[in-house]
Amino acid sequence: MAGSWLPNAQVCPHTGLVGWPDFHRDAPELIARSLMAGRNLGLAIGDVDGLKSLAENYDLGHVAANVFMGQLGGIIRDWFCDQKTNAGCAACFGGDETLIVLQLDTLDSLIGALRDLQGRVKTAGLSRTVSFAAALLTASHLPETRWPGWETAFYEYVLRRVDRILISMKHARRGDASYNGFLTWISVPPFGTCGEVEE
Repeated sequence: MAGSWLPNAQVCPHTGLVGWPDFHRDAPELIARSLMAGRNLGLAIGDVDGLKSLAENYDLGHVAANVFMGQLGGIIRDWFCDQKTNAGCAACFGGDETLIVLQLDTLDSLIGALRDLQGRVKTAGLSRTVSFAAALLTASHLPETRWPGWETAFYEYVLRRVDRILISMKHARRGDASYNGFLTWISVPPFGTCGEVEE
């Protein structure tokens, strides 16, 4: 398991990371609670570059893709253990995506940590790279007005913002392998300033 959050969660058998259902259920409250306590969080979504071609071009097909995801999961777990704090977790997010939430102070710290993770993937000799989109969250991102279920609305807002930039970058660079393994980050507008519906 990567990180101290959700110690009793179901674990993905392929990666050893937190399974998506348990993360999706509990992360909204954990993220909100951390930010309200003044703890900054880095949130990153990683997407494997060209995993589909790995599954299609090897004799073992999707078995090869599962083996790759298992290797990647092991690297992420070891990387998480080496961080200054293990507050947060790493979870599965789709078939070839991972979602990382990690307590740290600055955007530079987040960028440095993710670059280190990408370096470990390269050093391990994995056959595919991983591209990341990330954001640093602080208490200033939280909605000023709170209502029942606001934690989930905020969590889904942040995920959409980060996932959108990752997808946009992947689409813009599709077909150009020189861009594989990119790392991008965004400044997420505070929740409630972009026309989100508050209920």
